[in-house]
Amino acid sequence: MSRGLENNNPMILNQSVPDAWEGLSGNNPDGLLIFDSDVYGMRAGMINLYNVYYLNQYNITDFANTYFPEDPTYAIAFSEELLRHLELSSITNKIPKEKWKDVPCVVAYFGSGWKCDLDKLNSAVELLPSEEMKDLFRNAKPYTPSGKAKKVLSEKKSFYERYKYIIIGLLLLILIVLIVLLTKKK
Repeated sequence: MSRGLENNNPMILNQSVPDAWEGLSGNNPDGLLIFDSDVYGMRAGMINLYNVYYLNQYNITDFANTYFPEDPTYAIAFSEELLRHLELSSITNKIPKEKWKDVPCVVAYFGSGWKCDLDKLNSAVELLPSEEMKDLFRNAKPYTPSGKAKKVLSEKKSFYERYKYIIIGLLLLILIVLIVLLTKKK
């Protein structure tokens, strides 16, 4: 299970000094927020989508690169999946207002592997603080990940998993150098 799912934070919101989110129960040392339920986590994620991405009118490419900056390959796969689900023609297009309702489930799937539960999503929508936000995210269509999206998500690895052998090798090299230096002093 992903950390986002464990923390009821499907859209993997991070804040080292958390805002006073409704339903927030804490955060991890690295800033990943922890919510009482995934409904509250989705609510916070949609508020973030609205304030940061919708109001700034990002195109799909910029949105993906900003949301998933740590891995450009992952951002490209997310862009392609979002393009497919929203039925848009180009990743350089801005997301039209009427398509934003379908963005949260794709973000949550790529963020944490959250399987889009429309009942929970609709519960989160009803908790949003303004009618404008509610109207923007109401009536999402079901999201079914493509085979490519499932493959990309299953291959996503943490920094440690990707570089563990390099890290272990460097630690061994440092240890060998220290041993050589200490034995030369004698």
